[in-house]
Amino acid sequence: MFKLISFLFHPFSFLLLGTFILFNTHTYINFSYSDELKLLVYAVIFLNTMLLPVLISWYWSKKGRISSILMEQIADRKKIYLITFGFYLATLFVLSSFGVPVVIYKYALGAGLTVGALFILALLNKKISAHLSAIGGLCGALVMLSFRLQTDMLTLIAVFVLLAGIIATARIQVKAHNEIEVYLGFLLGFFTQVFIFS
Repeated sequence: MFKLISFLFHPFSFLLLGTFILFNTHTYINFSYSDELKLLVYAVIFLNTMLLPVLISWYWSKKGRISSILMEQIADRKKIYLITFGFYLATLFVLSSFGVPVVIYKYALGAGLTVGALFILALLNKKISAHLSAIGGLCGALVMLSFRLQTDMLTLIAVFVLLAGIIATARIQVKAHNEIEVYLGFLLGFFTQVFIFS
């Protein structure tokens, strides 16, 4: 069960999930942009930050270049973070040409910076939870936007904080991380988004 949770809530999925949530809030982000633009943004994010990194990671795992797509080894993380960071840069470049909402762009920028920070930490042989960094970033973005946009997101924030606890428990139970690594992961993602939206 814990391995299933780790797989279902893989870090690759959170930029798309967060973008979907932001596009469906009761704010101008939802009402000021066409469905066509939203679909285009979803497609770019899905392709660049989910499908391509997953396919490359899967291919590398089949060829023995990494041990698992779940990034259990620091050596695996270095390779996956580097390629993922490149895809995030490409995503940011494409999104900037679409004229997407600043909120969506900043959220993607914060996510990209988090991946970059995780890569640097991996180079230093520090194993921080990417799962918790991803959901921590989403929580941080929602907290900041609830203030910035003057809209009540408390229930949504509470749901994702609870989900973060479940994911953290799963990562500890499968022995992918210890408690410090999941706490630091959440804080890294959370405060990167707070910094970006400040």
